Amino acid sequence: MEIEVTGEYLLPGKFPQKTEEEHYERYYYASRFVKDKDVLDIACGVGYGCKMLSDEGAKSIVGVDILENNIEYAKINYTTDNITYIKNSIYEIEYKDKFDVITCFETIEHVPDDNLAIKKLFTALKKEGLLIISTPNRIITSPNAKNINDSPANKYHIREYILSEFKELLKRNGFKILSTLGQRNRLYLNNSIFNRLINKIFDPENNGNKQLKKPILAQARYYTLVAKKFV
Repeated sequence: MEIEVTGEYLLPGKFPQKTEEEHYERYYYASRFVKDKDVLDIACGVGYGCKMLSDEGAKSIVGVDILENNIEYAKINYTTDNITYIKNSIYEIEYKDKFDVITCFETIEHVPDDNLAIKKLFTALKKEGLLIISTPNRIITSPNAKNINDSPANKYHIREYILSEFKELLKRNGFKILSTLGQRNRLYLNNSIFNRLINKIFDPENNGNKQLKKPILAQARYYTLVAKKFV
């Protein structure tokens, strides 16, 4: 089955190695939490992440994506007995207290109503279930966007967050944040001359670590939060 490469979602083998590494690493990290668990992968794309979570021992996985072609591709290329693929949107999922773990990677920046989306994920989790969610850091990916209402550099994104806004989105919808992790962490100061020098010397876009680590004295290109549902 042929599928269009638009840049909005990852199609393995069709993107630069750096981009693929970033996407895979999020699922590698999430895999430590899924053994014998019921998992929802929201905006699963073409399904490679669901297959990775299945290989690491998840009991069941539901992969949801809004694009029919993605779901059909996933069913052909990344299927196992414990994965179910469903075409749906993050707004329309009607699960209640069903999942131990939800993964939601590079998704929340695409949706018009981010509060409703997070509420839906909160409802779908079991008590003390985990949400593992990532998004770009506006400071790095859209430096000309000075606040959350400014248009991001990526044409597919509706908004991008700084870390405090990202955390607040989860907190006001009931989540307790357990961990804050970053990818492509880089030294960053609010000084344009300094940052140009850092970019010239260290090339942080290409040399920053792909793995999810605590961003100590640094800004990350992408942030991942691990949050728990408390009721």
